Amino acid sequence: MTACNREVFERGAIVCAIEGWANDVESWVQKVAERSGQRVDWHYHDARARVLFIGDYDAVLAAVHALRSELVGRIVRIFPRPEQLERRVAASG
Repeated sequence: MTACNREVFERGAIVCAIEGWANDVESWVQKVAERSGQRVDWHYHDARARVLFIGDYDAVLAAVHALRSELVGRIVRIFPRPEQLERRVAASG
């Protein structure tokens, strides 16, 4: 596996959460990054892989959907675009 991209880990926005084994998730996330042309990485949080990105949400989401059938695992949640998520959090707080 490749080392964590520290900037994506610290500043990236979440696009989806996955249940899967580390090697399978790593391989799939690399494909998403390549297909989308964006910076994409992941880490485990609460027993799920959180897929984060820096760049164009629409490009990453399109790659996630296009490559979904290649994932050895399961996407458990697709998150809304970062601005929408921020508005929901602000409205609830």
